[in-house]
Amino acid sequence: MLVLIAAVGNQNQIGLEGKMTWRNKEDLQFFKEMTLNNKVVFGRKTYLEMPKLTGREIYIVSKKSNELNTITDFDSFLVQHKNDDELFFIAGGQQIYEQALKYCNILLISRINYDGNADTFFPYFCKSMYELITYTMNTFTLEVYIRKDYNNEYDRNNR
Repeated sequence: MLVLIAAVGNQNQIGLEGKMTWRNKEDLQFFKEMTLNNKVVFGRKTYLEMPKLTGREIYIVSKKSNELNTITDFDSFLVQHKNDDELFFIAGGQQIYEQALKYCNILLISRINYDGNADTFFPYFCKSMYELITYTMNTFTLEVYIRKDYNNEYDRNNR
């Protein structure tokens, strides 16, 4: 199963010059709790900007297979793991989100109160295709989107 996880600003900003433009400890703790002891997929550029993440199995999307757990054919990877029992968190950046969005049945979007500059944005998606559950945290809002046809599709593929 593919679960997309992202933190976005009020205008869907996700970064500026290769970095997140805010630091939200509560959201970082949420990311840690969700991804710890799981598989996490990053684009190469996003991964290089991340601090060392321990306790996770990291996969890197890259054209060059010079890293451990490199994914060189991301579309094939997405098709292969879309309805797996195995859980993969898709954690960015922008191009990775754009490619993965149509394959992810669950989206975990942390909405950060940020209105500043950005040069990378979370892609548009058709919200009417999802059920939305919203959780108000202390410093951000968690938007959980579940694809409406997810349960039916999962049931069909796992009979």
